[in-house]
Amino acid sequence: MRPRLVPTSDKFVGKDKIAGNNFGPRSGLRRGESQGGDEHQFAGSELGPHGGPRRGESQGGDEQKRVVVGRIAGVFGVRGWVKTISYTAPPRNILGYSPWILERNGVERQLEPLEGREHGDTVVVRLEGIITREEAETLKGLSVAVARDRLPPLEAGEYYRIDLIGLRVRNLEGTDFGLIADVLETGANDVLVIRGDRERLVPFVQGEFVKLVDLDEALVVVDWDADF
Repeated sequence: MRPRLVPTSDKFVGKDKIAGNNFGPRSGLRRGESQGGDEHQFAGSELGPHGGPRRGESQGGDEQKRVVVGRIAGVFGVRGWVKTISYTAPPRNILGYSPWILERNGVERQLEPLEGREHGDTVVVRLEGIITREEAETLKGLSVAVARDRLPPLEAGEYYRIDLIGLRVRNLEGTDFGLIADVLETGANDVLVIRGDRERLVPFVQGEFVKLVDLDEALVVVDWDADF
């Protein structure tokens, strides 16, 4: 079974899909009632976070883990709505995560997404307390983060990428390979990037190469020759 992962990269083009068997929960967000006849419009308070981020990055320490689920790309209209590049699958699932944590120069704001809808390649959103175009302009370019504990729970044997980054890796002989620095998507399977005395790339194939993932002990055990 391939892992459900939340990537750490902040790149948002052609990387780290989360749909289906790639990087995240298969099921979509519960639909809210459409408004004004638009079947793609949703009320933020009615959405449940069933789909996970397909791209994002962790922020802060273990007690304050955050995951980036999107980026505010611009403004929409004159009433304070913003255009958002969503890293969730499907894109509208970003409306189900709340509050949005926005930070600029060390100053943090937490805003509730009140409503939104898909609009081309973006999701346009009305945020709590943002009522003018000028206020929306101040948010342009900010990443949208959510607390780690807002992500939906996973089934046994499934992991978010944010939870794998930083785990120590040993092989069956007890050789310490170092820590997981990244997880790569290769198409065939995901690959652990392990950095210690040198960099190693180990396919994340549970049962064959990955024998144990123990989040409590922050340990991954792999069947992998130390010379590889």
